[in-house]
Amino acid sequence: MTIAVRLRTLALASASALVFATPGFAQQAAAPTAEETSTLEPITVLATKTKEETIGAKAAVSSLREKDLARIGPRRVSDVFEALPGVDATQEEPDDPATSISIRGLQDFGRVAVIVDGARQDYQRSGHNANGMFYLDPEMISSVDVVRGPVANVYGSGAIGGVVSIDTKTADDVIKAGEKAGVLFNGSAASNTGELMGSTFVGARAGDAADIVIGGVKRHSDSYDDGDGDKVQDSGQSIESGMAKLRIRPADGHELTFSGLVYGADYTNGAWGPPARRVKHDVDQKQASVKWTFASPDNPLIDLSTSAYWTRTEDDQERLTPGAFGAAAGTNLFFKIDTVGADIHNSSRFTTGEVENTLTYGADVFRDKVHVEDSAGTNDLFTPTGERTVSGGFAEWQARYHWLELIGGLRYDHYQLKGDGKKADGGRLSPKGTVAVTPLPWLSVYGTYAEGYRAPSVTETLISGTHPAVIPGVPGSTFDLLPNFDLKPEVGRTKEIGVNVKRDGVFVAEDKVRLKANVFQNDVTNFIDLAERPGTPFQLFPGGPFITIPNQTYDNIAKARIKGFELEGQYDMGRVYGLLAYAYQHGRNKENGGDLISVQPQKLSTTIGFRAFDERLDAGVRWTWYGKRDATDSSLGSFGDSALVKAPSFNRIDLYGSYAISEAATAYLNLNNVTDKKYTRYLAADASPGFVAKAGLKVRLGMK
Repeated sequence: MTIAVRLRTLALASASALVFATPGFAQQAAAPTAEETSTLEPITVLATKTKEETIGAKAAVSSLREKDLARIGPRRVSDVFEALPGVDATQEEPDDPATSISIRGLQDFGRVAVIVDGARQDYQRSGHNANGMFYLDPEMISSVDVVRGPVANVYGSGAIGGVVSIDTKTADDVIKAGEKAGVLFNGSAASNTGELMGSTFVGARAGDAADIVIGGVKRHSDSYDDGDGDKVQDSGQSIESGMAKLRIRPADGHELTFSGLVYGADYTNGAWGPPARRVKHDVDQKQASVKWTFASPDNPLIDLSTSAYWTRTEDDQERLTPGAFGAAAGTNLFFKIDTVGADIHNSSRFTTGEVENTLTYGADVFRDKVHVEDSAGTNDLFTPTGERTVSGGFAEWQARYHWLELIGGLRYDHYQLKGDGKKADGGRLSPKGTVAVTPLPWLSVYGTYAEGYRAPSVTETLISGTHPAVIPGVPGSTFDLLPNFDLKPEVGRTKEIGVNVKRDGVFVAEDKVRLKANVFQNDVTNFIDLAERPGTPFQLFPGGPFITIPNQTYDNIAKARIKGFELEGQYDMGRVYGLLAYAYQHGRNKENGGDLISVQPQKLSTTIGFRAFDERLDAGVRWTWYGKRDATDSSLGSFGDSALVKAPSFNRIDLYGSYAISEAATAYLNLNNVTDKKYTRYLAADASPGFVAKAGLKVRLGMK
């Protein structure tokens, strides 16, 4: 679809939203009351696969819901995680819409499990970018839950850093109680980036028996200016997304969910130069999943969930300029990864004396199949073709006795990897234990020890090939990337002490305080990172001295240690509210004493907001501070770029506001980086946008 057609579509969507916002149509829509929007506690299943309030979870869990996402006004998925402690979106390059998540300094190759509608996102391609990413439009998101640390190993193998679970919209986001059908429009336009976005979601409900939602998003942006007014090349994209979700409830306690997602993006980016190399990308991602749950109304021993999913991500690339090793302009590259998986688990609840017990047990399996083609270069060696199958089973017991809670669990993981005519496999049993006490009704204190297990990926094991010359004009200034079939799996051992506070009526009768804080230490043995191997000497110029650039291979570091402190708080008294998030983390390579490059700098985010006119108006200011990051030279080897691991601290101020024009229509405004400051995120190659103003209108109509 051409850009002109897309813009006409966005204009029509915006015009439709304005028409339907008239009072006559608005009478059909029932807006949630102030009590409904401000008092409900978010519920999560992420820590233990059993429902509990996020504030009550005995783990470092954070949740974002519709009102939180509305305040953020995300332009891309990475914006969603800015106000969460210990969580950073590191694939923040303006010329790539992909997102990569770092939790507590761990990222890449599945160290953070990203799950969208129950499906793992395991796409990876080698290069000067994160080694693990996913594609999703933020307009599709209904809720986000994050657990930090391997405490959530019930969600599958590999997540020694944590788990991010994203649920897309359901019919409940479009249809209110008592309605049979509904439609949700959203349209926005932004300065600087020139972004235009339009989305439509349509839902229908057949009583309690079934509901469905179908929707789509179109988004186009141009290259933006940084805070100094300099244009950031290739920072614009064209993105189209679609989804459908059907839920059927054939009998009491049963629910069957079918979900499908499609995503397409067109964009151009380039490798570091000189010489500059530009590549055009056509990304196509498809996802399908099915889930069946049965919570027996008569038998507390049966609360069953089964699911299966398939995700395919394809990146069809075309070189716009000559590439390395003589690859001509116009030649193509193709990356594809298919992930299929299944999960089954059950929770049995019973009481012994005064002890409430929950026993959760299950199994899961997934397979990653990687296929790469390069008609003229060596990218099929850097991201090699191969296959990995990972499976596991777990059992977890929770016991509550008045003020005491105990959680104990075991998980066994097994993996098999094959490619290039070779095979590797392994397995391990990982324990988990938590002791929590509630000395006061509003205060809980817990201590946790949890282990996680991550198998080597296809790329880490099979990567091979010669890196292009690192010194322009000197053909010999290359190095080789070497395979390593002797890689051992990583094991993360986390110790954590945390505090949860949930108290109402602290200063006035209607206020509430929510606080989660923790300190942690994660010791990772056999941590997999790039390591040096002897290289081949070469001359800078004829008759000159010989120098050597070491070759590189993925190898096991004896031990890496990451420790830190996290704080997340909320104070809400109705008219005025405040949010606070802070994280400090430090990672050390225990073998050579160097810093771990992947560990992000300190981050502090504060929000002060107010509500007025019967909560029709919600506005506020958000201040975000990122600390200085200066990794030691011993952490770089010869493969790192010292310019990227030395980042100064910076401040950013954002303003937001929304006003409910009627029960059906809400206008909103987001002013980001209001001081127009130039800043570059840690590990990013390009500066982030300068001042951006985004205005939009959201309209929801319902039919009873």
